[in-house]
Amino acid sequence: MPNGKRPARRTPVAAITDAALDLFDQLQALEYPCAEWWRLHWDLHRELHLRPWQGFSNFTSDDPETLRRHDMLKAASDARK
Repeated sequence: MPNGKRPARRTPVAAITDAALDLFDQLQALEYPCAEWWRLHWDLHRELHLRPWQGFSNFTSDDPETLRRHDMLKAASDARK
């Protein structure tokens, strides 16, 4: 029997996979910008299932959510080493 309640809208959280960490580590080792950097950037973007306007960099002009995402990737990468 339906109870009339709507399900809560939850924002999906992208899991940080081993593949994402591998891409992040490769990206950190390269100089910005170069063709390989951009290829890895978009591969990581897809791996994290981000929307086109979302990012994961640590540029000072980025929004707090983007900086938080970068810090999570960096911490996971450091913990794995």
